Amino acid sequence: MLELITQVIYHYPALVSDFSNQQVSSFDVRPYMHVANCLSKNESLLVTDLPWAAESSDVASVQGIDVLETSSHDQSADQQAVAVMSEQAPPTQASALEDQEGLNIFIEEAEEHIEILHAFIEANETNDEVPEQVIRALHTLRGSAAMSHVDSVSQLAANLEEEFKRLIRMHEPVSSEHIGFLEQFV
Repeated sequence: MLELITQVIYHYPALVSDFSNQQVSSFDVRPYMHVANCLSKNESLLVTDLPWAAESSDVASVQGIDVLETSSHDQSADQQAVAVMSEQAPPTQASALEDQEGLNIFIEEAEEHIEILHAFIEANETNDEVPEQVIRALHTLRGSAAMSHVDSVSQLAANLEEEFKRLIRMHEPVSSEHIGFLEQFV
């Protein structure tokens, strides 16, 4: 965990610089997100899964230090951490079944709420205002998806919910773009 934080802190200034200069970052954060996600779920990782293990030669040239000694020490520390993590939380069949049951419940609930959203899309030719049932459907989808760890659905539902709430607050009509986004979501 400490090594992950160290690596993120190391790469953070370059990411901020790229963002502020509106440049596409050459640094791929996805492997680091994967490691963080695995750590948060107490899942075991192999040392070869750690993105900084492959980057040690790049870090050496950038920092100008001898990483080979540090790298072997870090790898053994990482291997120990992985072993401890796998001992602490061995995957159980019961937890896998619970996850599957939770996912099945989410799918059942999601289908009901998606039907509400489909009905709104089909009936919304006048583009007047957003009914409360649509807000409730998006809100419930957002929460259910978050609890079931379906993060992409949760984030999309949250964004749509906030946008539709903004339309209600501002007394603005629903545009065809909003309907298009909602159609893509469902």
